[in-house]
Amino acid sequence: MAEDNENNNGTDNLILEHLRAFRTSQDRMEKRIDEIGTRVGHMDMKLASVKSDIAQLHTIAAEHSNSFDAISRRLKRIEKRLELVEV
Repeated sequence: MAEDNENNNGTDNLILEHLRAFRTSQDRMEKRIDEIGTRVGHMDMKLASVKSDIAQLHTIAAEHSNSFDAISRRLKRIEKRLELVEV
């Protein structure tokens, strides 16, 4: 009987050791997942900023295109007035 108690205690202790090791491992994984979540959040914010920058560049390009078109029209009118091109 005493031997059975010792075996049970040894088994119980072994199980407890494994459970503690699992808990430690789980705690590390949870911490790492939290860190990854934070990093993904930062990346999302940076991506949103990049998208905003790209949208602004598209707006600027459209404005430049409109300006170029206006200058081109004015130049054609000037050329016609000065008779630099055939009408």
